[in-house]
Amino acid sequence: MLTEIVPSYSALEDQLTEWITAKVTREVTAKVTDEVTAKVTDEVTAKVTAKLSDEMSTEYQKKLQEETALFTLKLQKKESQLSAANMENARLRALLKNHGIDIRESFL
Repeated sequence: MLTEIVPSYSALEDQLTEWITAKVTREVTAKVTDEVTAKVTDEVTAKVTAKLSDEMSTEYQKKLQEETALFTLKLQKKESQLSAANMENARLRALLKNHGIDIRESFL
């Protein structure tokens, strides 16, 4: 059996078609893969960012409410202490007045 030294035109055409098809397939697959990967990455990033933003916003609101409640309790305690101190001052002024000692308001 003899092997062709110079391939026939149809054999060359078949090889060239196969080579071009393989190359185009690789390039198209790579491009589509890159585009799909980029799109999926963008969508997933957007979803995760939105979810984290919502969670962080909820967590921030919860923390803000807790800190506001704590601050309100501290403020109420201070107001209660101030009220008690004012009542004690009034009692002491009355006691001093009963003993004939006049205290001007500006001293206290």
